[in-house]
Amino acid sequence: MDPNFQCYFNNLYGFFCSQPDTFLITTGKGEIKTLALKRGTPLFNEIVLSFGRTYFGTDEERILTRIRTDEYGYFRFKNFQKEIRKVKIYDQFVSFINDLNKNKTPNVIIDLRDNNGGEALMCGEMASYFADSSFTVCTNSYHTLKRKPTYLAMMSEKLYFRSRFLITHKEDTLRKVNGRYNEQKEIKPNKDGFKGHIYILVGPFTQSASSMFCSFLMNQQNVTFVGSETNGAINFFWAGHFFDARLPNLQTNFDFGVELLEFKKSSVKTEAQLPLVPDVKIIYTIDDVMKHRDLEMEWVKNDIRKNK
Repeated sequence: MDPNFQCYFNNLYGFFCSQPDTFLITTGKGEIKTLALKRGTPLFNEIVLSFGRTYFGTDEERILTRIRTDEYGYFRFKNFQKEIRKVKIYDQFVSFINDLNKNKTPNVIIDLRDNNGGEALMCGEMASYFADSSFTVCTNSYHTLKRKPTYLAMMSEKLYFRSRFLITHKEDTLRKVNGRYNEQKEIKPNKDGFKGHIYILVGPFTQSASSMFCSFLMNQQNVTFVGSETNGAINFFWAGHFFDARLPNLQTNFDFGVELLEFKKSSVKTEAQLPLVPDVKIIYTIDDVMKHRDLEMEWVKNDIRKNK
């Protein structure tokens, strides 16, 4: 069983259910018996925490980790925001690229495995340091047809939803945003960009602006994607402004994107949402997780040594 699925299953079932149980899952390749570990038991904690440390690192490392060796530079950040808890992500990134160029570091590793997105324009600006041709962050932007949400009274951004159709027109089953906006401007390769080989680590938590970042660099000869299939799409997705409401009975917040951002021209009308399938697919075993192995980094380091 894919360890990502195993971790999800144990986390979700352990959260909502208090008793241990077993399940039989039938697949095209046979049957799998899986155990839903009781939350709070030593084995449950060991598996979940081991997976978290291996895949995410500590809280401090999740915000930003920056490393440079003679062979490669490594940059990992939580999401595409200019600043997170006083850590200036964009400034650190630019400084990091300048440092690589100054020291003629031949390879760079961008770790997006725990990056859940963020600002689309910042994503494009950072991608320009690796891109070999010009690109546009968004080709089109659309809104849903719903003028007044049913649960408007529970929402946090009431004013936006009352006025969001002012600069749109109906196009098929959506409303297309008129005119041009910042995300539609052409972004050219940065003159101070990195010219070496680029490894991008991806996984099921790579989504929104982080999968968009990947889409700008696909098909480049000097870019290798390593990991597992992304949850985020590489042609369009729902994001931008969100329907955000507090559910009174559950006393919890619920949100989902209601603005469709298209970054592959005409894909909204001609394609289903497409994830990024990495060039090198990495599969973990439970034993790998328990030993805190980082198979993506192991593969990249070995590839760097082979091509040295």
